[in-house]
This record gives sequence, structure tokens and C-alpha cells, in this order.
Amino acid sequence: LNASDLSGIDHWLINDTTNFVIFGNGIIFTDLLSVGIYWLEIRAYDPYGRYCSGIINITVEDTTAPTFTPEITIIQNLEYGNNYINDLDASDFSLIDQWWINDTFNFYINESGVILNKNPLLLGDYSLEVRVYDTYNNYANASFIIRVEDTLAPLIAILAPEYDQSFGKYSPAYHIIFFDESIDEYGLQSIWYTLDGGLTIFTISAQVGVIDETLWDLLPEEPVIIEFYVVDTSGNQGYAEVIVNKEFPVSPTPGIPGYELTLIIGTISLINVILIMKILRRKGLFFSKKKSV
Repeated sequence: LNASDLSGIDHWLINDTTNFVIFGNGIIFTDLLSVGIYWLEIRAYDPYGRYCSGIINITVEDTTAPTFTPEITIIQNLEYGNNYINDLDASDFSLIDQWWINDTFNFYINESGVILNKNPLLLGDYSLEVRVYDTYNNYANASFIIRVEDTLAPLIAILAPEYDQSFGKYSPAYHIIFFDESIDEYGLQSIWYTLDGGLTIFTISAQVGVIDETLWDLLPEEPVIIEFYVVDTSGNQGYAEVIVNKEFPVSPTPGIPGYELTLIIGTISLINVILIMKILRRKGLFFSKKKSV
């Protein structure tokens, strides 16, 4: 402030010394003021106690919007099947009064700025606008996209055949189960297996069945790797394998049905002995001594 007097200005006075300070050169200083109207009476004194005065009012308004801290990421990725949660923060010279969100069918925002999904989120993009208001109705807004994606491959478990199980002429039966978050809603793109590392692919539609007999017959007698693949509608591919043996049982050495080989040899030997004894007896070379009574 400025004031003049022939005798000079001696000092200044101000009525509100709680919120304001006035220095000897007429400069008024204040710290941070709350929103409101402040009435001030200011006096300038000369050395003889005479003064002039003036009354002013200072109106403090809040016209500044809140600020998001930190700024919101424009594109936010969310794995399908997971719940969305985002704790937003904002600052303002005045108090934060309320939060607002445009999509109230799928999302909810509470008084603290935490966003939650109300319903399971399907694959795709959700465009959201969020606003934060201060107590004087100033607001800041931010727009962003929640992109729901399926990036996880299906999980496969092979219940049959079992590891290291042996099969011969007939191909093994199979039983697989799999899990994927998107199967119930979107189904599967394909299920298939291979016996030769992917050179020949056999597409199936059921989780229980029998390995193709034609493919099995072409394989040599050796360990066989059966690889199962499941592909979901997002193109994620799950994989599991089991090793089985293709081998035919060894047949026993053929014999005479119904007879023991040792018995046959013994019988032949006995017959030979009897024949030799008869020949010797006829030639008089073999005698039997009678016992006298």
C-alpha cells in the first residue's frame, strides 16, 4: 500500500492480525487462506498520531480442479477371469468431495476412489471416464481403457493312457481333461494329438476316445510319445504328453500239446531198454536165474 504525508508515514495498522501482517513499508503478507471473504481495515499513521484509513475485502475462491496423483495409465491390461481393482488418488487445496464413473453397470467407485468391477468382465475393451470433485464442485476427469485379454494357455491332464504302459496290436484308449478360464464362455478352437512329433495331426472333438488304429499300425515297436494339444479361442495353446510302449508279447517255444517233454523222453528210454533186453534174450546172451524151492 502507498500513503503520503508532509511529516512522513510513521507506521501502519491492520485489524485482522490473525491472518495478516502489515510491514512498515505498507506491504501486507498472509499465509495460505481458506476459502471465504476477509474484511480488512488498514490505517496509515504520521508521527503525530494522525491517520488515514481504508476498508477492503479479500475474497478467496477455489476455482482449481483436483489433480490425479499419479496420472492414470491410459490403457490397462487385465487377464480374463480376474477382478479389476484400481485405487485412484487425487489432491486438492480443498477437500475431495466425491468420485464419479460413467459405466455404472460394470463398475463401481467408492468414496475413496477405489474402482471395482460389479460383474465378470468379458474379453474386449471397456472405455471409462472418471471424475473427482472437490467441495466447491471443481472437478478433474480422466479417460482410460481396460483391455480384458486371455493370454494363458489351457492346462491339460492326461488320465489315460498311463506313463510307460505297454500296448501291442491295438491302439491305446485316451482320456484327457483340461482347464481354461475362457472355455465356459467362449469354448475351444481345437483339440488334437500327434504320435510322430507333429508330422501327422489327428483332430478330436471328445476328451475320451481311442488313438487312431491306422496311425498306431504305422509305428515301429518302440516307445511312443503321444502329444495332446488344446487351443482356446484366443489362440493360446496348451500341451501335455505321455510316453507308452508299443511291443508285441513274445510267444513261448511250441511243444506237443498235453504232454510233458521229460515224461516223453523217459518213456522212449524205457522202451529202448526193453527192446534191447528182448533181443539179447533171443540170442541167448541174457539169462534169468530161477530160484529153487
